[in-house]
Amino acid sequence: MSAPQPKYRPPVPDLGPVLWFHVPGGEPSPAIVTRAGRDACDVIVFPPESRVGVPKSGVLHVNDPRARTMISPENGFWDFTNESKRIAEIYSALTSDKPSK
Repeated sequence: MSAPQPKYRPPVPDLGPVLWFHVPGGEPSPAIVTRAGRDACDVIVFPPESRVGVPKSGVLHVNDPRARTMISPENGFWDFTNESKRIAEIYSALTSDKPSK
């Protein structure tokens, strides 16, 4: 008997800019997080074909395993911006006890 898999815990974004995807790996659109929850968040998406923001609720992180089982995800998926990822890497390197290579 195998050990149970730990439950996936998505990252929780700060309120502010993220990338929104209709499908994981698709073309991103800029978005702003308006509410962050433990499992999903609410965003306002700014797609290129629109002049107004489009609200989306219950948006999952792109690495959430539930993303693979959704046939037609209406709410889409979010991920951190490249800039946010770089800042997190720098912060981690600066606060790490290990010497850098």
